[in-house]
Amino acid sequence: MNDDRPTVAAPATADPATADPAGAADGEGPARQRRQEEPTPRRRRRGPGPFTLLLLPGLVTVTGVAAFLALTGGLPPVGPRRSGTAA
Repeated sequence: MNDDRPTVAAPATADPATADPAGAADGEGPARQRRQEEPTPRRRRRGPGPFTLLLLPGLVTVTGVAAFLALTGGLPPVGPRRSGTAA
């Protein structure tokens, strides 16, 4: 480390035994510091549901195959077929 750099000392108090705890000058008392040290219990994260695991991959696959076949001409035309003779 660099020993030539001056350091800033904390302000001295008359009696170290009656000095405020660290952080009290900033408005943070001991209770506030305890709350920050103890992590709050978080809600357990749930896993993916059946829609995400089963239906969504199926829908993506069917949509992709249908789009590919439509672009390459592999799907038959939709609608009533007209024959050459009138009924």
